[in-house]
This record gives sequence, structure tokens and C-alpha cells, in this order.
Amino acid sequence: MKTNNRIKWMISLSFILFIPSTNIAQNAGQAPQTNYAQMVDTRIGSKGNGLSCGFTYIGASYPFGMMQFTPSFFSPQKGIVVNQMSGSGCPHMGNFPVLPISGKVTKSPKNMEDFPTYKGIREATAGCLSLQMKDDVICDVTVSKRSGIARFIFPVDKKEGTILIGAGVSSTTLSNAYIKITSPSSCEGYAEGGDFCGYKTDYRIFFAAEFNHKAKEYGTWKGNSIREDRKQIGGVQSGGYFTFDTEQSASVEYKIAISYVSVENAKENLRMDNENRNYQQVLSDTRHEWNKQLGKIEVHSDNPDKLTQFYTHWYHTLIHPNIFNDINGEYIGADFAHYYEGNPKLGDTPSLLYMLDGDPENPTKESWGGSFELCTHSPRTVFHRTATEKDTVPVFSIIEFHVKGPVKNDIPTDSICMTLTIGKQKWGGYYLGNGDYAVRHSTYYLGTLPYTITSDIPRFPNQKGDITVENIWPGRKSSTDYKVGSNWFTDKSESDLFWQGFQGAQTVYKWRTEIMEDWGKRLKWLKE
Repeated sequence: MKTNNRIKWMISLSFILFIPSTNIAQNAGQAPQTNYAQMVDTRIGSKGNGLSCGFTYIGASYPFGMMQFTPSFFSPQKGIVVNQMSGSGCPHMGNFPVLPISGKVTKSPKNMEDFPTYKGIREATAGCLSLQMKDDVICDVTVSKRSGIARFIFPVDKKEGTILIGAGVSSTTLSNAYIKITSPSSCEGYAEGGDFCGYKTDYRIFFAAEFNHKAKEYGTWKGNSIREDRKQIGGVQSGGYFTFDTEQSASVEYKIAISYVSVENAKENLRMDNENRNYQQVLSDTRHEWNKQLGKIEVHSDNPDKLTQFYTHWYHTLIHPNIFNDINGEYIGADFAHYYEGNPKLGDTPSLLYMLDGDPENPTKESWGGSFELCTHSPRTVFHRTATEKDTVPVFSIIEFHVKGPVKNDIPTDSICMTLTIGKQKWGGYYLGNGDYAVRHSTYYLGTLPYTITSDIPRFPNQKGDITVENIWPGRKSSTDYKVGSNWFTDKSESDLFWQGFQGAQTVYKWRTEIMEDWGKRLKWLKE
């Protein structure tokens, strides 16, 4: 309530400065009768470059909502993105762009930079953006509190239409990304990285998306390659595509929700925020909310242009700050810790949970710590060459890199003499003798990870490569695997037990409520 009063005072002052002849009356909380949303023109402040521009975006937003569904001010040719700050003078965010195109995708979209921008703006009001693309596809977007919905209307003379979704694509540089097509009408993934005005501003964002129709064809891309055979892919310049039979239905609706915590939270945001409503219903509800917020200040004027200016400026003050928490109360704090309704989230360590509820004599029994099956080997992939993105390894497995370098007799066997940098991690490597240098690594990141191996040793052949990490544990058997004994177990491998892409995680997550209630009792006991 204090914030609202401050905003009202500031905007009233602004209005006095710009339109002194107009009367202002505070609306006493009554339901607005005027369509204030239609008085807003989101194009104001979006023209020009540099200091001559307001750097505002033209897309759809919800009052202080989580998503900004808009062509990025800094890369509009990439389609409609899910996050964008208004009034910012530097490229930023612009994650998960979605772009409709007539016909099939014939070559890799790569970084989605080779597409023309929209042909024209059909409507740009509070909560609604309608564009006509260069290939005559109509693109309508709106948002609710934590999700967005788009309606793509393809030309009647086209038999097919394709929708591109960029995972490893944004307005700034990403360090990693991942997308997984979960059905002919849905996908999910994440991206991490980013910068602002030349400074790194690392963050991680997740999404879950679905269509109201099944696609006839779908696949992924990365770099220069289209991968019809791969339903999941990682790394920069990557994404997924869905091709629809537009003779059957020229209109396709696309729903997407985001989370800064997890894919699962993005799914929950989508389900709770936008599951049973179509585009028109969401648009109607969002316009109602904008009318309620904008109508807190009632302005009368005989000059339509002044009214548009006022309500557009008033609208801009109601876009930010944005809610950051998910519908279940979880959020990532400024310290990058995971919080739940204001309290740090407890770490649900499966090994600890197993000690509380498991049976060592029967590891396959369901327990809080999971349910397991026998395994005969533990994956270990050994490289005596530079790895590429085509080299796939299981998540959480051992990766061993060997580099042939100069023969040295003065390096102790327990002394770190080289460094593996992969993702955000650095690992030390050792000299094994006879010019053989080696380093071991185990990653919990998914997707295609760039890596470097460097050393200060003269004539050491520094290495730069890529490696793709997927959820294929326990993985394909290899001659380099560790053979294990009869008492080794791994997470159950059934596909329906995956959660957030991790094998067997449902065997732990299903007990979430019971676990948290138990923790609550234990904490209460400690306080007593």
C-alpha cells in the first residue's frame, strides 16, 4: 500500500508537468468502466537509437508480473522472448525466443539472427501485442501473472507452419542451455549465462511450454545442424522446432511459463496460472487487471493524444518491479540460495533421507532416499583426444581426459600441473609419466559443455573442446567402465520415474510432503 501511494504521487506530479490543463481524480477502488488498457500505446519510447530512444519494449506484460512477452528491443528478429526490462539502455536477457514461420524449417536457425523482423504492428496496448510477420503469419501475444500465451495464425495458402523455440539463444551471451521435447506438443529446458552493459550477470532460467495441437514433425537444432533424431540437445545456438498441419487448423496456441528455480516449478506455474484458458480468455482477464490498475488514477481530457501519453507513462510505472517467486512460494535470492516462502530451502539429500527411512538389507525397497536396482558397472569415459559435442557421456559419471605433452622428470606425481575448466568448474590435473597428463571430472550439468585444458608447462598442447552430457545413466557399457561388485545399486531407470530430467528422482520427490513435515517436527524438537 505504501508503494502504491508513492507511485500515485510520482505519476500525478509527472502528469502535472506534461498536461497541466487536465483534471485528475482518484478512483476510490470502484471497478473501472473505462477501457484504460486501450489508451496505452506500448510503441511510445521504442523508436530511435541511443540517447534518442526510451528503450521500452512493445510486448505484453502483466502488472508487476513475472513475464514480459515481447520482441526483444535489442534483437527483434529473433521473435518473441519471455523477459525484458523496460527502459534499459543495454542488451540483456531475451530468453527462449519463439518465432512462427510459414512452411517447414529447411536449415538450422542457429542463433535465430537471419530472420526478418515483423512486417507491422497490428495492436500494441496494455497486455496485448499483435504482429504481422513478413511471411504473413499473424502473431498475437498476451500474458498472465507467471506465464504467457501466443496465438499464431498461419496463411491459408500454406499447408504447414513451424514454430521455433530457442533454448541456447538470447539477447546476450549464454554459457549453457538445454531443451527437451517431451511430447509432440510440449517441451522444457533451461538457459544460463547473460551479461548487462558488458558485465557478466549470470543467472539460470527454466521454462515449460505446450501447444494446443500435436505437431506432425518436431526435432532440435544446434549450430549448423538440424537434428530430427534427437529430442533433447544442449549448448548455445540450440533449440527445438514443431511443424504443424495448418490445413487442419491455421491457428496454433502456445503457452509458456518460466521459473528461476526449476523446470518442475515452471510446469507448476503453467498448470496453476494458465492451464484451462485459451488465448482470448487470458487476454480478457489481463485487460481487466490492467484496467483495474490503470483506473486507480482517472483522467479526463478532450485531447486523446494527451490521454494516451499519460496512460502509457502510467503503464510503464506498473511493469517493474516484477514478482520473482513461483506459485509455490519458492525463489532464488540475490545470494543465489534457494528460498521457500522467505526461508532457505532445506537440502533434500537422498543419502541422509535413506539413513532416516531406508533398509540397507533391501536397497530396492521404496524409501525417502529413493528406490534402486542392481548395477554391474559404473560409467567412465576416457579420452586420449580432443572431445567434440558428438561425444556423449552420462551425467554424474567419470570423465577422464588424457593429453600427450612434453616428457618431464621434475613433476611430483601428487602435484597439480594443469587445469580443466568446464562449465563454471575448475579441476586440477596430474602428470602420470612418459608425457601422459590426465584429469578426472564428474559433472551434474546437462547439455553441451565447452571445456579447456591448460598448463603453464612450456610446449604443453593446450586443448579446447566440447562434450555433451545427457541423462543416459547407467549408460552404455564401455571397455573403460569401472566394474563393480554384487552390492552396487543405482537409481531405477524407468522413464516414468524421471523428474526434472534426472533418472529415478521421482522415487525421492514423491515423498516431498512427508519429508518436509518430518523436518518440521525435528526442527521444532530442536527448538524445544
